[in-house]
Amino acid sequence: LATVISVSFIPTFSSFIMDLPRLAAKIQNMQFIQDMPSINSSLDNMWGDIASMGSNLLRESLKFIVSTFSKIIDFVIIIFVTFYLLKDGRAILHFMANLFPRRDKVRVFHLFTAVLHSLQIYIRSQLLMCCITGVIVYSYFSIMDNKYASVFAVISGICEFVPVLGPTVASLFGVMLTATDTPYLIIQTACFYLIMTQINHNLIYPNIVGKALDIHPITTILGVVLGGEILGTAGMFLAVPCIVVVKHIILDIYQSEQDLKDSTKN
Repeated sequence: LATVISVSFIPTFSSFIMDLPRLAAKIQNMQFIQDMPSINSSLDNMWGDIASMGSNLLRESLKFIVSTFSKIIDFVIIIFVTFYLLKDGRAILHFMANLFPRRDKVRVFHLFTAVLHSLQIYIRSQLLMCCITGVIVYSYFSIMDNKYASVFAVISGICEFVPVLGPTVASLFGVMLTATDTPYLIIQTACFYLIMTQINHNLIYPNIVGKALDIHPITTILGVVLGGEILGTAGMFLAVPCIVVVKHIILDIYQSEQDLKDSTKN
């Protein structure tokens, strides 16, 4: 469909828009149009509206084609990169470790492995939390016979991927939309979100992640806020992974210094 539109329709439509003033002038120069001033004036306004609408439509259609093509390219790149990372991930780790001096190869390899392991735990736990939250929210609003149950569930599930701030935004969104539909359930919905958030982050999330990441909640909150200030929404998503990477690097440097001191003493 994109090929047909880009090859056939858009060039033809572009030519038509460019030729529209000439066609309009030709029609207006017809004798019977000249004899009726009111029709002539109406045609002037109509041609102006058509030209404006056609230009806007053409511009938006071109943007859509470019955007769609760009997304397709991105999707293909992601597929290929994912395939090769899965296929040659271990070899890539060895290759990167071999770029360092001989004495540091093993240390760097273990560092990369630890970082990737922690990131895997984080991403898996976040995805699981998103699914759990979405199911709970959908169940609640379905029981309340709310017609927006699926909307609330999807929004809550997506927002759950952003630590701390995401669930808060989803809760406020759910409470506000509930107020527009069933005002008398505002307090009940607010209590539901509050209880669900506390259970998620004090019981479910610690049991899923365990002590693998060992990041203090204050560190997470400050990291998410700082990431949001620097990169917006993307920064909020990347805050915790970046903290995990920095934490492992600092621990590795500290451990290396300790080993060096021990070897010097011996």
